[in-house]
Amino acid sequence: MPEITNVVEILINDHNLVKRLFKQFEQQNEKKVKLQLLVEIVREVGIHSKVEEEIVYPVVEMASMEKAAESYEEHHVVEEVMAELGNMSVLNVRAMAKIKVLQELVLHHIEEEETTVLPILEQTGANLNALGQRVLQRKQELKQLVSRKAA
Repeated sequence: MPEITNVVEILINDHNLVKRLFKQFEQQNEKKVKLQLLVEIVREVGIHSKVEEEIVYPVVEMASMEKAAESYEEHHVVEEVMAELGNMSVLNVRAMAKIKVLQELVLHHIEEEETTVLPILEQTGANLNALGQRVLQRKQELKQLVSRKAA
């Protein structure tokens, strides 16, 4: 199967992955597995957000400064919640509530992005495959950085 290079398809695939991870988290009862899933969710959302902010949103800004600004702000709120989760040592009631809020924020952002931001991106006339190549390359770099930090 050929690698997807259209930036819109790449971002939607990322969204679907995060939605699946949240669903697995909800269905899981074992705390150790839940914690592993949470780490994966935070990693995936963090990398996805970074590539959007570095590569995608600057293109969107040219067509809609307002929509890009809203997207940056949504990312900021999600990053704050993820940072707070990183400071929690156990999956207690408060952490679970914070994870639920994170899920709601992320799912809202995905819906908003897929219905308004990505169509704006498609209408900019930007080369979506070239953007996709840049996104894939940057995601790989960020995954390597995350792996080194974890080691």
